[in-house]
Amino acid sequence: MKRFIILNVRKDVPGFLPIEECFLAEALTEHGAKDIEIRSVLPDELEACAEDIAGMAPDKTCVILWESASYKSCQTLLEYFQLADAIRRRSDVRLASGGYWASTLVDHYPERFQPFDIIVSGSDLRKAAEAFCTDKPGKGVEEVRDANGICDWNAWPLDLSRVSTPEKYIGNGYVSGYRTTFGCPMNCSFCYNNMLQDQGARYSERDLEKVRQDVEHILEVYGDTPLQLKDRNFFFNKERAFAIMDMLRSMGVRLASNLDVTVRDADEEIFKKCVETGVSNLFFGLESFHEDSLRRFNKKYSVDKLEYLFQLGETYEITLTGCLLLGLPWQTRDSIQEDVRKACGYMDRFKMLRINLNNYHPLMETALQKQYFPDVASTITLEELSDIYNFRMNAALQNKLYGPSFDDLNFEKLRSHALALNSISLLEHYHIPEALHPLFAPIRSLIQDNVMRSNEDNALNRYLTPEKIVETRRSLTRISLEIKKIMGGFE
Repeated sequence: MKRFIILNVRKDVPGFLPIEECFLAEALTEHGAKDIEIRSVLPDELEACAEDIAGMAPDKTCVILWESASYKSCQTLLEYFQLADAIRRRSDVRLASGGYWASTLVDHYPERFQPFDIIVSGSDLRKAAEAFCTDKPGKGVEEVRDANGICDWNAWPLDLSRVSTPEKYIGNGYVSGYRTTFGCPMNCSFCYNNMLQDQGARYSERDLEKVRQDVEHILEVYGDTPLQLKDRNFFFNKERAFAIMDMLRSMGVRLASNLDVTVRDADEEIFKKCVETGVSNLFFGLESFHEDSLRRFNKKYSVDKLEYLFQLGETYEITLTGCLLLGLPWQTRDSIQEDVRKACGYMDRFKMLRINLNNYHPLMETALQKQYFPDVASTITLEELSDIYNFRMNAALQNKLYGPSFDDLNFEKLRSHALALNSISLLEHYHIPEALHPLFAPIRSLIQDNVMRSNEDNALNRYLTPEKIVETRRSLTRISLEIKKIMGGFE
């Protein structure tokens, strides 16, 4: 093959820089590849991308649809296969599938992989590159090629020059997530990292010198735009994390929030370092308030530490965001109601705390999916799985996946209620003058009182959709900024 096009599909703002794709390109060069392009394709660009590829010489082009394992990838599950279908309808280029979806779905939805000539399962980029470069004709789903093993995160330099549209990786005023590590040393049973570890892709770190070189390269490409770090467990090696934060500060890099921290690792030193380096948000793995659930999730912390973490957020004025997982077989309506009330109570007490209410996503080939949701592929279509991953949940689909135990709850609306409460907190903290905060108290109470009536047909439930919440928050933010301008004029 003379030319390789590496594609990933992302929604409006990709969550991560295409580091895995850049390293795959480096592995391809070890097999003699020279003409390599990396493209990020938005959902409204699928047909245009396929049309462009149709003009390429089919005997000299290999198109690789690669997805790194992340919750951002889940948002465009359906578009991944729609792009493959669109390319195959127009062209006979060699079409390859690799990364997350090839590693988890090919045995469960083999019919959706029919457009692909080569399918590679696993995270070892050298093995994957060898499979993509082979002259041996591909047999698609009949011969899935093995690339199990470590994804060596320290093997190659980061080179973004092959990325055709680097501007797509800027969103919300910062450069999308740069990762100094691959994977996570923990092994939570519900997480895609559990699948990665089963396939031999253990945690891998980039050394500090390479991190420095990466950041210098990113600065060359993006200027002084703030940089977001999105390691899956940034503070696992606290000494290393602090060294990176200090190094970035010495380089004049502005860190965009938020960083990931586990409840197990969180301590006062971390919060002090965040304040020192300008980090104002942390994401933490909450999942449940119950020890039994934490044990099933293989979480390495005790609920006794939660209030300590929440108080650190208050003391150092750092926003903490976590989520509760809903819809698991051992849960009941009453236990979910208890969790929701506890979440609302904590958010009332700790003003820097945001807790989302998310329906559990059955990530294929993870321990939790295999144990408690083994029949997902035989009962849930790929389109329905995409809806679940995107929190689109009608009553029939909710019942189909989670069973009748939760029929008088509406998981989609529960999530919307939590988004609304979190939006109020964000507005109060960042945008709305303190004198106006009492105006939000009755709204907050109304939403909290209604949260467990999420399945009723009432005006609030009809209004509370994610789209409406975002629209209202943006409108209130604009109004608050105008109020601040006016109030500033009287000072």
